[in-house]
Amino acid sequence: GEPTDGLAIVDRFGRLIFNRNSGLEAGRSDRDLGLGTRFLDLRDGLTEERILASLPAEHGCQDIRLIEFDGEVKGAALVFKPAHPTFSRLIPPPVLAVPGVHIHGTDLKIVGKSDSILEALDIANRIAGVNTPTLIEGQTGVGKELFARLIHSQMKPSNGHRFNAINCGAITPQMFGEGLLLPLEGSLSVPLCLDEIGELPADVQPFLLRVLEERLTGLQGPDQSEPSVRVISLTNRVLLDEVEAGRFRRDLFYRLSTIILKIPPLRDRGEDILLIAEHYNRKIHAETGRDVLVLGSDVQDALMAHSWPGNVRELEN
Repeated sequence: GEPTDGLAIVDRFGRLIFNRNSGLEAGRSDRDLGLGTRFLDLRDGLTEERILASLPAEHGCQDIRLIEFDGEVKGAALVFKPAHPTFSRLIPPPVLAVPGVHIHGTDLKIVGKSDSILEALDIANRIAGVNTPTLIEGQTGVGKELFARLIHSQMKPSNGHRFNAINCGAITPQMFGEGLLLPLEGSLSVPLCLDEIGELPADVQPFLLRVLEERLTGLQGPDQSEPSVRVISLTNRVLLDEVEAGRFRRDLFYRLSTIILKIPPLRDRGEDILLIAEHYNRKIHAETGRDVLVLGSDVQDALMAHSWPGNVRELEN
């Protein structure tokens, strides 16, 4: 007999939560597009106009009905004309990239499109073009090392040095001898990443200050104008507060913090929370072969309502 109309239901983020005879296929003849797939780009809101603008014309949507719950639009039902038996199988559906910035030379990505993270990314990109000691501050788990890697990957001139973060909480005075400086000899634009600089013991701080003063003033680049060592420090503390409390040397703080880059906590990044969840959802799928999870609206609401004291690391876990 004649094929019946197709029906697809999407949530407020454009993910399929129901799909029957819609002709939305993933390039396979044995099943419709998988549930949980982000089929429509509805990041700017859910309206009939935005659905039509995001929906590929070849799918022939005949009707759209918004689904409301407790006075809020939670999704939409889409009615499709009967699909041609072979046409839709020839065209794979679009796979929308999660917004963010890939870190060159790695498989890492900083995910998000909130104003706060876009501002941090803009500052990081500008830092990469200058040779200035940079302090990256942010709570545990916000992704400070990712930003350090981003800056390192875009450093000019390009360098062949592998990114390596030094754990300042485990450094002893003896380590500031030739052992620490040996990798820097004879090199230009060497990255020196000091992780958890706020944990640096008080008796070690003078040694680091001396090393930095010697390296940043004694060695110059080929134009005799730029220091040869690129210093990026990371801390989960507000380092100036540590200075005022007498736990961190003021002169060392000023040596490290010509530029301060603050990474916002996850709870202040709005729907970046759901984008990051989707990023790790796809990552786990790619690494394990497990089906992509379908996060219902109640789960999404719970994610958005959580305070995320562990930030992105907590969400990944």
